[in-house]
Amino acid sequence: MRPESSQMMLDEITQYMKFMHDGQQSLYEGCDKYSKLSFLLKLYHIKCLFKMIDKAMSMILELLADAFDYAKIPSSFNEAKKIINKLGLHYTKIDDCPNDCMLYYGEDKDKEFCTKCNESRWKKTKKSNSIVGATKKQKKVPTKFLRYFPFKRRLQQMFMSSKIAEHMQWHASRSTHEGILRHPSDSEAWKNFDLMNPQFSSDPQNVKLGLATDGFNPFCDLSTCHSTWPIVLIPYNLPPWMCMKPSSFILSMIIPGKRAPRNDIDVYLRPLIEELKELWNTGVETFDSHKKEVFHIHAAILWTISDFPGLGTLSGWNTHSGLACLRCNFDTTPKKIKGKFCFMNHRRCLNAGHKFRLCRSRFDGSVENRNPPLRISGTNVLQQV
Repeated sequence: MRPESSQMMLDEITQYMKFMHDGQQSLYEGCDKYSKLSFLLKLYHIKCLFKMIDKAMSMILELLADAFDYAKIPSSFNEAKKIINKLGLHYTKIDDCPNDCMLYYGEDKDKEFCTKCNESRWKKTKKSNSIVGATKKQKKVPTKFLRYFPFKRRLQQMFMSSKIAEHMQWHASRSTHEGILRHPSDSEAWKNFDLMNPQFSSDPQNVKLGLATDGFNPFCDLSTCHSTWPIVLIPYNLPPWMCMKPSSFILSMIIPGKRAPRNDIDVYLRPLIEELKELWNTGVETFDSHKKEVFHIHAAILWTISDFPGLGTLSGWNTHSGLACLRCNFDTTPKKIKGKFCFMNHRRCLNAGHKFRLCRSRFDGSVENRNPPLRISGTNVLQQV
């Protein structure tokens, strides 16, 4: 580890520990229910749920601080935000093309027009078609932007908590029960990954993740044609009673609407993919507060979780046509019934002597003599993509 990097990590650990110590102070003497930090977070959550403006929140805090002068309550919303911001859970706004062609990110961050469709980066007025803020003392407004939450920082903070850091190694320290599937670490996919990547799997501190996504309408109006897509990462190192709780989910990004990204989701996933490649190849220096040591953390995505249309978006495979079956791939014979594709080939996956293979009346009137479709390798999938 380089000396300057070690010093930066030490300073960061010191600041974070000092902040957590201050945040764990009781709201007032004798209060066991709320700490100063948890009370502010609860208030901020209420503000977001009911869309309260900053001025209203400042007036509420000012009233509380005046009425309960013995409590450690900031007198303005700006002071409260300064305390909350020390958690380090910020997001980055990355401008993107309104047609989902590209992100203004990396080497393209200073460009004004999309390199693919030549659409302007900035929002225009409806009357004069001029760029908003171009002639005034205002900032230009992007037409669309991605909210990205840096992933490395979130992993580092998980290990700065001694309790969570201990639980992040549960998958390696637990007693195994052969034949019982109670956690993803009991699955064949997890075990095959360990066999193929022994160096990664030898360190129980390395993180194995699932990626989940789906579109939703944030305006609570089913008649509105709008689809915003959050990308959520799930750390499967945690025990089963923790890993699927909302508090363990890591929000990675919020892909803006109005329409679903479809195959252009690759454009939005670029910042996350770059961080994951860094975490896979070189790792990131992290402090384990349980073991009291600094180490290089690595991470890998093992699974994606989505519904069938979302699977088509993530994989790039067309799930709306006669080739929608991912298992059969191109080796399928779909049939159209009342305008919809139906797949009647599943009998071929049964044992050779199964009675359903010979049954005509209960299926499509034919005998099934074919072998199961061949398993598609990752190399073949990459070539098809």
